[in-house]
Amino acid sequence: MPGPTKDELVQMLQESKAREKDAVEREKETASQLDDFKAVLHDYKAELHDRDACVAALEEQLRSIKPEAPKLEVGPNERLIHEMKMMFQDTMKHLTEQNKTQQHQIDDLKTQLTNVEKSKGPSSGPKPVAPPKLQPDFTIAKLKSWRKAWEDYAQMCKLSEMPHERQVATLRGTFSLQMRNIMDEVIGVDDADSPDELLAKIEGYIRKKRSVMLDMVEFDNRKQKASEDFDSYLVAVKQLADDADLVADHCDRCKVNCLDRRMAARLISGVHDEETRTKLLEEDKFPTQTNVIEICRSRESARRSATEHRRQSEKDINAVFKTYPRNRNRSQSRGRQPRP
Repeated sequence: MPGPTKDELVQMLQESKAREKDAVEREKETASQLDDFKAVLHDYKAELHDRDACVAALEEQLRSIKPEAPKLEVGPNERLIHEMKMMFQDTMKHLTEQNKTQQHQIDDLKTQLTNVEKSKGPSSGPKPVAPPKLQPDFTIAKLKSWRKAWEDYAQMCKLSEMPHERQVATLRGTFSLQMRNIMDEVIGVDDADSPDELLAKIEGYIRKKRSVMLDMVEFDNRKQKASEDFDSYLVAVKQLADDADLVADHCDRCKVNCLDRRMAARLISGVHDEETRTKLLEEDKFPTQTNVIEICRSRESARRSATEHRRQSEKDINAVFKTYPRNRNRSQSRGRQPRP
């Protein structure tokens, strides 16, 4: 299948740089918020320290109060001491309430700091890489490959932990502008649709837009090229089978068997090596797709090994022939008798 064009690659690069720039800006903003929270927390601690110092001074002042009048004039001093004790108790009660309030505020600040640090994520490790933009001209096979990349991206982004609106926004961020317009104007979406439901609607749209008959013809005509290895041929045939939807009208029970037989027949008919095809046709029972794949791979591996062995043997023989004439001339010159 054709890869992305140069313009698409440039666009993907620009979008990746934009995402990296946004990530840097968000990280700077988060760092600024952390500094602000730490400054507020420091101020609260300083205020608590000042209040503790004030309480200590009041306690010291209360302990230093002593009656200086004679014993007959103790009554007013005792009242003064009692008033000072009451004032001290009221002050302590007020400070205790303020300390509780400030402690709650400090706990809230710590919780906010923890949430900010969690939102920053791990400081190291690979960053999630978004899949290429989903285009409306994708085939079913290409859509399936794209969907695997999307599932990996969703797993790394922890998409399941996000709220519904953010999940949908993350998915739409992987669509091209043309695909977004088609989603809104042609396919039609509901606000309650999940990402899986949106992708199912897109798959249905792509299937309706393509000619199933043309896909079947391409599947039936696909043959292995002379320079193509078997695994590449197998992948191409499977992708054509997905595009053609060969067993769409079959029941669930016979879908697997029918698809397996059609795939096996296509691989046997299209394999390039005639000896392999002959061996497969000589089987008593119709081979399964797994058997065909195993036989084709093993024979291709054997041919590759035989070719490499033959090339090495030819190389060794050529090396011997290159050195043989020189040794023969040297031996003849040693055994030659002088002329009379």
